[in-house]
Amino acid sequence: MSSLRSEINASNNYRRNNIILLCKFSRFFKNEKSFKDIAREDILSFLDSIRKLESVDPLHSGLEHIIFTGYN
Repeated sequence: MSSLRSEINASNNYRRNNIILLCKFSRFFKNEKSFKDIAREDILSFLDSIRKLESVDPLHSGLEHIIFTGYN
């Protein structure tokens, strides 16, 4: 996170949201999987777990809301 601040001068909210998302991601795997060991399929599985049904959210705004605000 410190490199975000120096490289792209990210806002506090942006960094906070990234931390929240990484925590949610880690909890999804019950804190048992190292970030080094995570594969593409793991990321897709996580994203599918927070995605709402097409009939409920046809514009997929829910996924964006969860990712960028950290709220589910």
